[in-house]
Amino acid sequence: MIQFYFLSILLNLMTGSVLLYSSANLDGDSDLESEKKSSFIKSLFEKIFGSSGILEDSLFILVVAFLSFFTGIIKLFFPVNKIIIFGDLLPSLTGILGGLSLLFSYYSEKSDVAFQLPSFLEKIFVSEKNIFGILSIIIAILHFILPGVLFL
Repeated sequence: MIQFYFLSILLNLMTGSVLLYSSANLDGDSDLESEKKSSFIKSLFEKIFGSSGILEDSLFILVVAFLSFFTGIIKLFFPVNKIIIFGDLLPSLTGILGGLSLLFSYYSEKSDVAFQLPSFLEKIFVSEKNIFGILSIIIAILHFILPGVLFL
């Protein structure tokens, strides 16, 4: 379905942007390189979105997380080309994993109960989410440019 195709692209871009901005928004980085990178990413988002307030809104992040996760699951079964499951594999997986990453970060910010993920999942979803944000944006752009490619 073409509607989920565009929704997948839009939500992967939004998820990647939120993951990138939230990783640039982390406190506790006293390293000069990370401060330069953080200020560059913040200024980039302010140029694109006008102000970065929407990317800090917890309700916006929660809605993007649920929609990205749901759209990723739907895209597994309704691809652009006619090959079920493998037709849009990478955009579907980035939608599902990006939504989970945003949900984990939302839960860890809002909950009083300590939630501990296994170390490899903690590294992928929490520590290195800026890499996953960049990957999500790249896959969304490639999926938009090359709609009929298998796996993309």
